[in-house]
Amino acid sequence: MKKQPEVTAATRQKLIDAFWSVFTTKDIDKITIAEITRIAEYNRGTFYEYFVDIYDLLDQVEDDLILQVKGQIEDILEKDFPKDFPKDLSSYSLKCAKIFRQYEDKIFVLLGPHGDPKFHTKLQDAFLTVFNQYAIIPEDIQNLDYLITFAFSGIVGMLTHWYEKGKDLTEDEFVKMVQTLVAVGAVGYTKESL
Repeated sequence: MKKQPEVTAATRQKLIDAFWSVFTTKDIDKITIAEITRIAEYNRGTFYEYFVDIYDLLDQVEDDLILQVKGQIEDILEKDFPKDFPKDLSSYSLKCAKIFRQYEDKIFVLLGPHGDPKFHTKLQDAFLTVFNQYAIIPEDIQNLDYLITFAFSGIVGMLTHWYEKGKDLTEDEFVKMVQTLVAVGAVGYTKESL
């Protein structure tokens, strides 16, 4: 007899939740399937119905998270774009910051010391597709890939540092600082290109 989709989704989610409970404190190579299934109260066979191994589970978790965040950012852009962009960049930044706040624990675990180094690139690629879709980034800028890497790495680095420091700046202060640093760096380069 085939399982109900709700049961299947709930089982998969319970395995994912068990994984998160361990992944927040352990490196991926130290996590075992036995540990995940013990916490989720399933057997190994159930695990293999959903995932090939721990690394497949990590990939699926990352992909699901990126889809959720990307979807919400696309919703913001769909509603508001392009009537006030880029004049109201701080408004977009604050809206995006709220989305990140919703998922921050998971995002910062993935970006942190126990996280997956590939997650940063996956996240950057996802955002780049959104920016390209809405033509937010002009394609005729020289060395665009370097500028994007610079800006994204800077933003992610600052977000991670801010999170690790217990968000010692207000969200408004933080967003303003990031916008200024990215704008001055990227705009300064494009105006005074080597």
